Amino acid sequence: MIGKHIPDDVIWAWEQELIKSDLKNTILKVVQNKDTSEEMIGSIKDQVKSRIIEEMYHKNYQDLQVKNTVIDSLNKELYSIKDKTLDWMQLKREIFTQYPDLKSLSFGKSIQISLEQSILFQRLFQFGLLEINLTD
Repeated sequence: MIGKHIPDDVIWAWEQELIKSDLKNTILKVVQNKDTSEEMIGSIKDQVKSRIIEEMYHKNYQDLQVKNTVIDSLNKELYSIKDKTLDWMQLKREIFTQYPDLKSLSFGKSIQISLEQSILFQRLFQFGLLEINLTD
């Protein structure tokens, strides 16, 4: 018989019928998987869930590593910027001395971005770690 799992009491009943029959020296052998279909399905589901959770963990771990690398890089850049202080008044005097026709001067920080850095900024923006505010 191929198909459904046969309960032990049914096998026992068959063995009793075999004893009562004329078939002497006959042995009934029932070979079947000990796991029922439902148990196997449950086991497979558990394995699939476990693999999905493991893959999600590894993906999240990798994403976290990327974010930590970005944060560390930005922290280093921030500390390097904080360490660089300029004497703005001295700079102003030198510029107006060299360019006497200059009417006004604006100071500000600018950022030069290479291709690698632009990818970094895209990721920061994508993960919500960078916000761009445009003002007039």
